[in-house]
Amino acid sequence: MDIDINGEELKMNDKKYIQKKRIIKYFIDAVKQIQEEEGLQAVTIRKVADIAGYNSATLYNYFENLDHLLLFASMDYFQEYVDQLPKCLRNVKDPIQRYILVAECFYRNSFLHPQNFYSIFFAKVSNSIDKYMGDYYELFPIDTSEMDDDIATMVSETDLFSRGSISIKKCIDEGYFTKEDGIEMNDIMTYVYESFLYRVIHDELDPGEANDKINKYLSNIIKKYRIK
Repeated sequence: MDIDINGEELKMNDKKYIQKKRIIKYFIDAVKQIQEEEGLQAVTIRKVADIAGYNSATLYNYFENLDHLLLFASMDYFQEYVDQLPKCLRNVKDPIQRYILVAECFYRNSFLHPQNFYSIFFAKVSNSIDKYMGDYYELFPIDTSEMDDDIATMVSETDLFSRGSISIKKCIDEGYFTKEDGIEMNDIMTYVYESFLYRVIHDELDPGEANDKINKYLSNIIKKYRIK
């Protein structure tokens, strides 16, 4: 009987991949447990390893450092937002309403986990954030099957200005805003969002109040710049 050596190798690789994914998820869940019980500042390599049921040396087989680990946990929270998008946008065709819903979903989730979203979009980590995100998505790919092409492109962007440009493009293309005004709107809302997120992290602004205010600002700026 012939043995399919390549097939056997593929199965072994699959097993290793599944095991790696499972162990990494243990570490991510441990970070989230500590964060929710004690705060993100309480997360340490040793605590995570203990909760996950492994030693610190094993953790370092999968993560370069604490920044790498924390970004993976943050991406898990970000993934919750991504998973909600198709449901939020289902059967919504109006470009303005679509633009608003994407923003509202993003704001709502980010103010619930402000430190995590800040680490993805604003914090400086010890290695390329794009590399870390690439590592994460290699293991936990985004399901884009129910997303329009522009939304699928947007969710993979780490630059907020680029994300906003993609999100508002249909509104510009269909004549709701001029290109110049659309870019200006995107810039303003990005700066407002960064400020609000920073203030929520430092307990200067309540998450619910931040969410209400930024959605009001978004509504007002749309009214100001809309031309049809």
